[in-house]
Amino acid sequence: MTKNVIILFLRKIMGALATLVATMLITRNLSVENYGLYNVFINTILIITSFLSLGIDSASGYVLQNQKHNQDKVILNIFYLTIFISIIAFIVFNLIFKIVPYGSLNGIPPDLQSYATIIGIGTLFTNVLYTILIGKMDFKNYAIFSIGPNVIFIILLCIFLIYKEITLHHVIISFMTGFIITSILLIIYFFRSVKIFSIKNFKIDFDIQKYILKFGLKSYVSNLITILNYRINIFIIAHYLGSKETGIYSSCLVIIDFIWLLPATISSVTYPWFSNPSMSAQRKVMIPIITRVVIFLTFIATLLFYILGDYLVNIVFGSKFTDTKSLFLYLGPGIILMAGSKIINVDFAAQGKPQINIYLNLMALIITVISNFLLIPRFNLVGAAIATSISFVIWFSVSLLIYCKITRTGVREYLSPKINDLSFIINFKK
Repeated sequence: MTKNVIILFLRKIMGALATLVATMLITRNLSVENYGLYNVFINTILIITSFLSLGIDSASGYVLQNQKHNQDKVILNIFYLTIFISIIAFIVFNLIFKIVPYGSLNGIPPDLQSYATIIGIGTLFTNVLYTILIGKMDFKNYAIFSIGPNVIFIILLCIFLIYKEITLHHVIISFMTGFIITSILLIIYFFRSVKIFSIKNFKIDFDIQKYILKFGLKSYVSNLITILNYRINIFIIAHYLGSKETGIYSSCLVIIDFIWLLPATISSVTYPWFSNPSMSAQRKVMIPIITRVVIFLTFIATLLFYILGDYLVNIVFGSKFTDTKSLFLYLGPGIILMAGSKIINVDFAAQGKPQINIYLNLMALIITVISNFLLIPRFNLVGAAIATSISFVIWFSVSLLIYCKITRTGVREYLSPKINDLSFIINFKK
């Protein structure tokens, strides 16, 4: 486990650094308003793509590890399903943009519609292929391929910067190209590494596909609501306050993702690992330890950012984003506790109980929407930060209480770090 965590953590560090470099290039060349428009554009695609995925990306890791079907056949059928859904996604994206002109959304140019379609399909395809690699416990290749879009994004931004100024169109074209190239490379890799990928083996196994969709749909609603929980306030801020404030708040999300590197890494490893039925005894020992360590380390990371915030914000985003640090005073409690919730919620799915996450995420979404609509008009960005923190704190608290009841463990086991916790995790053997 430790080796996989290290590989994934290094990859996520590289990905986060690449995101920071890309953000520096974007924020120093676009206005705050255009940075806000860019984030509305990307988050719109993210939500539509999540809606169209049918949970296949979430199901891949679970189905590959629970040993009910041949792994190669599962991979092949996931691939078939992804192609089918990508075709549906192409049709749906185009229908959406014909019915609701995208240019009417917060001033985004209408000629970006075709880019949105390509990015959406590329994102959907690469996300599913990434989860296949994770499900196979092939974290090395996952780390290599998943950094691809970031690297290509930065290279193209630098090329545009050298030859001409970076515009909103250049940013989106660079982002799109990164996913196109990575998707092609992933397809080539799977055709070369998985022998079952051949014309002779072109056979759809409807039992496997039914099994994938059955579990995927259980996770689907939960994951879709999770995405809305994380991103819905971007659209509410854009509606009430405009694209400039959206750009400022979006800079907070970049930093939050950086702070959440460790819980995101560990949850990526524990999900396929604990999906194996033989790991039930180890789960009860490890999850409380992992959760309390993650919460403690996230607290340290959040505190360090707040102390160094003025300096870091100026380096990464520039002087136009000076309000970013002040928002973390209100975001802090939610950021810290939500790190622990990431571990617990992923384990609900690993136990084959994703329906619990549906109820938790729906509860959190309702709280998020109501609190945002109540607080943003009155307190502006501070209201958005408070609303996010309230939602995250309640989300973690209820998740923990349910998890403790299911596993018959105590709340303190997840909140009180011990001196030997880290060494126990490092030395723990499967």
